[in-house]
Amino acid sequence: MKKKRTVWKVVRRCKDGLLRSAWVLTARVVYVPGKVTATFTGPLFAFESLKDAEWWRTSWHARGWPLEVWKAYGARIRKAPAILDLPLDHSVHGYEIAEWWAGRRGPPSKLVFPPVGTVVCDKLVLLRRYA
Repeated sequence: MKKKRTVWKVVRRCKDGLLRSAWVLTARVVYVPGKVTATFTGPLFAFESLKDAEWWRTSWHARGWPLEVWKAYGARIRKAPAILDLPLDHSVHGYEIAEWWAGRRGPPSKLVFPPVGTVVCDKLVLLRRYA
């Protein structure tokens, strides 16, 4: 098994009929070779651009969340929830994985990655996964 941080692009069709997209970053994902399951060991973060998501992925600190980084970047992180109408975790500006992905409370230990193009959880469409 190996750990990787992954960027996803998700799209949601909103009530006005328009598609809204955001780039979603998983904190850490443990992949099992040959399987489509993964274990999430951290929260999800949504960004409005791939550039922002890649910046956060490459500047990740394994030992925690630097307060100065949150203060400097928090405003940009909080733009995405308004676009996707996803529940926002009040503590780290992240998403509860189970609520966002599976529609229930309490993060599961494993999630199955659907094929690209699959409609996921209330019209969220997985377009592409960026390793």
